[in-house]
Amino acid sequence: MDVPYDEPTRYGQGTSQITMKEKKKVMKCPKCGSQKIYPEAAFITGFKYHCQECDYVGPFVIEEDADAGPDEEKE
Repeated sequence: MDVPYDEPTRYGQGTSQITMKEKKKVMKCPKCGSQKIYPEAAFITGFKYHCQECDYVGPFVIEEDADAGPDEEKE
């Protein structure tokens, strides 16, 4: 069967494109739940975060979808 690779009838057009929506993430402090948290320093192992509300400093933060409602957070 001699069909060239760019033949649209066999391979379709645009089938290799991924059409997934990227969800926006929100970072929250693991101690108080505030969103006022920012990366303070970067190391080889990752970031160190600092919370402006409770003064938490550490490598862990909670990442949630920005559009997550109260029911979705409990999953």
